[in-house]
Amino acid sequence: MELFTPGTGFIDLDIKIAYGLCRLGFEAGAGDMSITPMPGGFKIDMDVNPDELPSAYKLLFHRLLSGKHLYKLPGIQAKYIDNYPVSDLKEASLIDSFLEIYSPEHAASIDFSKNKMCGHDDIPSFGGTSGLILAASTHAGMPYKSGNLSQSGHMNTKLCELCGYITVMGILSGVFRLNMGSNLRIVTTPIPSQRIGRKEIELLFSSKLVLENSYIKNKIPLTVLPLSLMARFPSLTDVLSSLKYSLHIVVFESGQTDRVNGIELSQPGQIAKFLSKSTYNVATVDECLKNDDPYIEPLQSLNRVLTGRDTDYKRHQLMVFCRHWVSRVNRSIESGKSQALSLKILLYKQTVNYLLKEEAMLSPEIIENDAVRSFARTMRFFNSDSQHLNYTFVDNIRNASSDSGEFEKTIEKMLRSAQSLRLSLEKGSQEVGESKPRKFINIPSEKEFNELIRLASKDFNQVKTALVCLSLCRPEYRGKMTEEEVGGKG
Repeated sequence: MELFTPGTGFIDLDIKIAYGLCRLGFEAGAGDMSITPMPGGFKIDMDVNPDELPSAYKLLFHRLLSGKHLYKLPGIQAKYIDNYPVSDLKEASLIDSFLEIYSPEHAASIDFSKNKMCGHDDIPSFGGTSGLILAASTHAGMPYKSGNLSQSGHMNTKLCELCGYITVMGILSGVFRLNMGSNLRIVTTPIPSQRIGRKEIELLFSSKLVLENSYIKNKIPLTVLPLSLMARFPSLTDVLSSLKYSLHIVVFESGQTDRVNGIELSQPGQIAKFLSKSTYNVATVDECLKNDDPYIEPLQSLNRVLTGRDTDYKRHQLMVFCRHWVSRVNRSIESGKSQALSLKILLYKQTVNYLLKEEAMLSPEIIENDAVRSFARTMRFFNSDSQHLNYTFVDNIRNASSDSGEFEKTIEKMLRSAQSLRLSLEKGSQEVGESKPRKFINIPSEKEFNELIRLASKDFNQVKTALVCLSLCRPEYRGKMTEEEVGGKG
């Protein structure tokens, strides 16, 4: 059988109705099931006996929709909550006409000049007179109507009782609700952009049960909330790792009357793919979230890398992310210690390699090039050794343009500093009777210098991005480390 959402024009409301109808189908013993986006709404296909729907609806009606606690939703004030829980099937005849009420003919014939956004004007309003609540759609309230269709110029938008209860079923089944800070509630609605089948609907509904009413201690900006949520709750990535969903995220501020604090429509596919690829990636994001003061700057840059479309923009943001992450994490760690770390904390190499290849679209020939890795190894010493810390080199290269000559000047200056420092370290070790210095700094060869300059003249942005990011990640050790590798080989 085919059912169609009313096509209210509020995408967050229509998908909640779709989820509620699917919940009804599960209760009625439906076999195959799917939700397909349509112009203005959604089509629900389910292999079910239509005669089973009324009894399933009655069961859900009494079992799920009779308790007051289920209606502690944004937009329902405490003094009106008694209007919502059901005590009797006041409109028992409605449940025998699902195919008619949720038919394409009805969806196509809605008159938006009517009070009820679902078009079911013969059915009483949900909750009495209020009808459309914030939990059903963030567009609830008193918007001015086009053309001044009502005499007063504005009025409350409404929803019929049947759509209201099915919407609540949808919220209870497929919408993620979390708490953040002391008074913020997050309502996250996955909106499919392609057809999703029964297995995907089941996975969505089961993930909702895991996350229901979870708590996020710190307030996170809305733009990085999808990244933060999926890192905090990895089971979300299983649902969203395909590119079939958008996330409609709303932050509500609780008070005497709830109000919308912010709305974000996110495409989480690439974020979910990044987080599901490796636990190192999850740990990288979690490092920014675990303290009382979250590291927002690196999160924002990483989010731009994962959601951006322009390659040059993504490469620039990746360099910003690496630089901000290393600086912010070490500053926070050292603030709780009496002295600085001897070696700075750097990014996981697995994470950097993934971002360079999958997001910045760098050629493997650049990433794996011996000359690039040799210079990155030298720069890593200045980025990680506290006694000789010098971010000037990495910052100058990150900000260099292809025609300024700054890249070549910085490379030459770094080589001179590295050679001078290496001589100083060797001299110091000889004075104390050691055969080798305790610290090793790599000196690239003339051949590697010429190769780096040749590559930079050929593809400047790729070389610059690889050099900066690889110098800010940890070396990858294989087997027993030599003294040279301790200095940063990899």
